[in-house]
Amino acid sequence: MIKTTRRKLMAVLLALLILAALLPTGAFAAGGIAFEAGSVSAALTPGATVRVPIVATANSGYGSGILTVSWKKSVLRLTDVEYSALAPKGYSAPIANTGKYIIDFGDDLAQKNFTGTGTFFTLVFEVTSTAAKGEYTISLSDFDINDKDIVPVTATGKAGKVTLGVASVTGSLSGGKLSYTAASAPEGAKLIAARYDGGHMTAAKIISGSITTGKLTLGGKGSTYRLFLLDSSGGPLCEAWCNE
Repeated sequence: MIKTTRRKLMAVLLALLILAALLPTGAFAAGGIAFEAGSVSAALTPGATVRVPIVATANSGYGSGILTVSWKKSVLRLTDVEYSALAPKGYSAPIANTGKYIIDFGDDLAQKNFTGTGTFFTLVFEVTSTAAKGEYTISLSDFDINDKDIVPVTATGKAGKVTLGVASVTGSLSGGKLSYTAASAPEGAKLIAARYDGGHMTAAKIISGSITTGKLTLGGKGSTYRLFLLDSSGGPLCEAWCNE
């Protein structure tokens, strides 16, 4: 029974491939899909998890497709690909750390196109023991995408990057607002902004989630401000910033 089902599926896929080959040159679905890989920072910690989203900023509709993601395997090891409702998992093969991976998504037998923009997939990497400080490109290529009628859909891809290095936090004061910038913070990191008067804390805020950059206003009183960058367990990631 399983063999028969598999044969039927292969026959359908073969018919779809033949139909695609017979399409005249220039027969593409109107519109297209624009993919963009995220740019994230992470601490240079072997075994640390780094999550890179692959976002569709434009999507005219598609039925199924594949694309290839590439990375530096001596620095990052791909451990998982998380699929979203915008791009269900297709026939993707088991992951191997070759520095390239083909993502198969959608449904070859789709009766309705997948539409909508947002995160299609999230690449889950692990920092290797041989990783070094620097910026590493996450590239997208080799698109082969069709709509539900097996008409090719044009696709473009913008590369992202993973920045690995020693975490740091800096700040500045202007008009009563405290601006902050955190670099190379690992997933789950938190930023604590505090205000002091004569050595006594008078106000504090905890920022989690997206802590790369931002502005905030602290209550309390005092002229001394400090920023603390902590990991998910509450340990300090770097020296605190202070305006004095």
